[in-house]
Amino acid sequence: MPRDPLLPYPGGLNLDIYSSRDHERAATLTNYSIPLWDRYRILGAVEDLEAAIRVGTEALELEHPNNPSRFLTMTVLSNSLWKRFELYGRPVDVEGQIQMRRDIVTQCPPGYPWRCIHLDNLATTLSRSYRYTGNMDHLEEAIQLLRRALRDPLRSDSERIKSNLAN
Repeated sequence: MPRDPLLPYPGGLNLDIYSSRDHERAATLTNYSIPLWDRYRILGAVEDLEAAIRVGTEALELEHPNNPSRFLTMTVLSNSLWKRFELYGRPVDVEGQIQMRRDIVTQCPPGYPWRCIHLDNLATTLSRSYRYTGNMDHLEEAIQLLRRALRDPLRSDSERIKSNLAN
């Protein structure tokens, strides 16, 4: 019998035992998606990748839009969507990742300490998308975002951003 990716440990893991309050369940689901993503990266079991996406999507649906942990949920989920795009080439996955990266940037007001990192992540996503899809608009937007990230007064990783712009 195939292993249920939502029950990866001996005896399974019943998420229903946790509080039914949305924010607590969302936090538990986000925490659960991280080791699923890690195990996929280590072992390459696609069912773990699919479970990380399913669990992350549910967590995102439950989280309040202003919840600070939403950044983590969207980051893990967007990474999982990119990996699935690499495996199957479904445009919906890369578009999902781009949208999540856009949402993260939108939620980071100017002056937010990590804003330039999120701009860089969105630019990297768009640049990778261009390489796979040939969408020139994605490449142009990536260049503009990296320029904005370099002008950010709180940039903390300008060498990485300069390297990404040079590529």
